Amino acid sequence: MLTKADIELVKKTRKEIAANRTVPVVLCRKVPASVDPLTGDMIYDTTEEQVEALWRQYISKSPGTDDIRYVGGVVAEIGDAFVEFELTVDLSNVETIKNVETGELWRIRGVDKIGLGEPNRYYVLLGKVH
Repeated sequence: MLTKADIELVKKTRKEIAANRTVPVVLCRKVPASVDPLTGDMIYDTTEEQVEALWRQYISKSPGTDDIRYVGGVVAEIGDAFVEFELTVDLSNVETIKNVETGELWRIRGVDKIGLGEPNRYYVLLGKVH
């Protein structure tokens, strides 16, 4: 069993583990801007925030084996991506995520908090926006 000291060590070394493995991504968030004076409906704007994330494509070609992954109760499909964010990253109201290196847009399909001993990062399943 992990002790509290072990968990703290994992947290401290997390940045070192992720070093040189992250890519820049842009979180596209929908935020309330104003209210339509005629209908009373909320009008939204999109804001963008660039953060770093660990990024992996899901390339399993063997459905029905132990390669199947679930994130937030959603099964991953071939072509999806797994992204890990620090817990300090705010994922609320994020509609799409843009991979800066490829320019591709992705939508969030599932989110879990994961970590060794206790949560230390978000594990996010993304599906490509076509």
